[in-house]
Amino acid sequence: MYRIWDSLRDVDAFHEPKPKFHKVMRSAQTNPEWARDFLRWEKFPAMLRSRAKAYVETSHLFCKAFIEPALQFGLRPSFITLRRDPRAIATSHLMLRTIPGRTWGGLAYCLSPQDDVFLSAQDWEQLSDYQLCYWYALEIQKRQAAYEELLPQKGLKNFSIRTGELNDIDRVVEMIEELTEGAITPDTKRLSRAVGQLYNHRKGRGAQVPDVEFDREEAELEKRLTATEKAIAL
Repeated sequence: MYRIWDSLRDVDAFHEPKPKFHKVMRSAQTNPEWARDFLRWEKFPAMLRSRAKAYVETSHLFCKAFIEPALQFGLRPSFITLRRDPRAIATSHLMLRTIPGRTWGGLAYCLSPQDDVFLSAQDWEQLSDYQLCYWYALEIQKRQAAYEELLPQKGLKNFSIRTGELNDIDRVVEMIEELTEGAITPDTKRLSRAVGQLYNHRKGRGAQVPDVEFDREEAELEKRLTATEKAIAL
């Protein structure tokens, strides 16, 4: 995604640049001041160094405690919701050993069932590694839907796109034009070099496709899930 934006003139685009959200994401789950201080003293000053017409930062961590304080500070960003198949997300995390609530990577980069989440999982400690990864994918899906409903109410743009649509240059141009309101004119020849390219495709060292009974494990997990009454204050 970020390479698409990085191919455009007058755009500074980055994927999870320093200072990195994961430094404080886990602490911010229980104390929002961690997120506020990180934005105020680290992230915003770094963003303000850009002199381009548009600044684009892609990160799956922004929706994990940072959207609300960013808007409270007066930031008026446009958003991109990147949608991906939940099983594909879960399998990727499993192969990387990024298990929510269980491994170092899962705690540092992912939400966990014990956090303030949209989907609570009964006896989550008893879930398999794959079930925790699949829970996380469903949690992000619910979170995306909630923000997609709320952001337009605040007058903020949000463009929803599926990973497969990143291969469709017409859809990509639509995204750029809608979010920049014509301020950035995409060079389709230059853009075509980035569209459809496979980046950030990590599987983990020596990883193999896991031997998982996907349908059974997903069905068992879904029986344990309960939607919570999580409130978002934008």
